[in-house]
Amino acid sequence: MVEYKRIKDFEVGIIGVGGIGSTVAHYLLYTYPGARLNLNSRDHSRLKVKINEIIANRGNCYNLFTEIEARDRIRTFENIDGKITEGDIKKRFLDSDFIIVSARNSAIPFSSFREREDEYYANKKVIKEIAERLEGYKGIVLVVTNPLELSCEEIANKSKIPKNRIVGVSYVDTLRFRRELAREINKVGEYKVTEQELNKAVVIGEHGPTMVPIYHLLKIKGKRFVDNTKLNTESLRKRIKQALVKDPTKLQTGEDGSKNVRIPSISVIHTLDSLITGEVLPMQAYDGDCFITNLARAIKVEQPDGVINIIERDKEFLDRISKIEKRKYRQSKEEILRKLEEAGLS
Repeated sequence: MVEYKRIKDFEVGIIGVGGIGSTVAHYLLYTYPGARLNLNSRDHSRLKVKINEIIANRGNCYNLFTEIEARDRIRTFENIDGKITEGDIKKRFLDSDFIIVSARNSAIPFSSFREREDEYYANKKVIKEIAERLEGYKGIVLVVTNPLELSCEEIANKSKIPKNRIVGVSYVDTLRFRRELAREINKVGEYKVTEQELNKAVVIGEHGPTMVPIYHLLKIKGKRFVDNTKLNTESLRKRIKQALVKDPTKLQTGEDGSKNVRIPSISVIHTLDSLITGEVLPMQAYDGDCFITNLARAIKVEQPDGVINIIERDKEFLDRISKIEKRKYRQSKEEILRKLEEAGLS
């Protein structure tokens, strides 16, 4: 029997119902009984097919509700800023409590991207058009489209949504960092750790050589990792960095570590869960200068026009990240923009 998460009713809008969007929609539909899905895609015929797949793949949920009941919790919108009529009531996509932006330029295959700036330029027009239609939105935006920090900034600048209501779902490399770090630490005889114990291990930035793994917040058996000469070695850091750069969207799973699973969908689900429940997770949130990976969560605040959710950053976490580490990350973003400008593509 499936155990539902007993959370009050809420609505999630998903822009782009491809592999990630449909996986997250399926998870929400069969995990939260109060969740209603508002779906938008440029390819409406493909969207119908995806909805059929989401509904059909009910697993062990058959005894909980019928297919008709499942379909009643899904709305489709041709336009992000459009409305549909249900009885005598007008429903808007922008009434969603959370909106996930997982759309990308599907005309360009992933295999053609060699550098992060390639993906940014390919997706920039799509993100700009989405952002302009999000103007006036009052909820939280979760950005999945890469490069995350630049997509977050594009949405913030074009939509005028306050930056403390936009997050980049940057949990993928952090999950992999913890897995690789646990594997390396456990090679040293007297140390045995689990990935869950390494919850202060976070990667700043995104896929590729410009990622910055953060070590100095970690403690192993009560001792700072950076002070442990057996663990904190140049060779260990080099092996971990190579592993992270080599295969940034896969994670070894299974007892024997033999199975590779692509996990961007998992990171979106974890982040959305944390925002719904108030749990703290690594995500790209605005730190006053740019969007940078840090521990954050959603909190409710009173406003003159009602209660809204905003993203609260872990100030202690940000304060303890060194200026050098922050500068390395910001330089990687500036390098992308410089290359685009030189190529006349900015």
